[in-house]
Amino acid sequence: MPKNLTPEDFVDCRLTDKQFLDDEGFLLSSYVNNCLPMFKHFGNYTLSYGYSKRHRTIELSVYDGRGTPLGTAEYYPAWNPSFRLLRGRQDSLTRSSFLEAMMPLDKDLAFWLLWNL
Repeated sequence: MPKNLTPEDFVDCRLTDKQFLDDEGFLLSSYVNNCLPMFKHFGNYTLSYGYSKRHRTIELSVYDGRGTPLGTAEYYPAWNPSFRLLRGRQDSLTRSSFLEAMMPLDKDLAFWLLWNL
């Protein structure tokens, strides 16, 4: 079984949201939620959090009110994170381009993304 990891173990991950961390700052695995992602709601938008200890990845996805995926950020311990918009084709973006695309959606979501990505 892999050791417990903190967000700092992942390249450029700044996740500080207590909803997705245990009391000691370790990432909560999706197993805590019956292997399902955990969600945080911002107005008409939803943020999905999933962490797999086995695959050593963190995935944060943004959905609109109809459940359509809009963008995703994936973090890895040894590689740079991957940011993608899911409209049309899936182009890889820089962090700042991803944030720029997500900012107009919702003020609280934008603040959360700026602080945690």
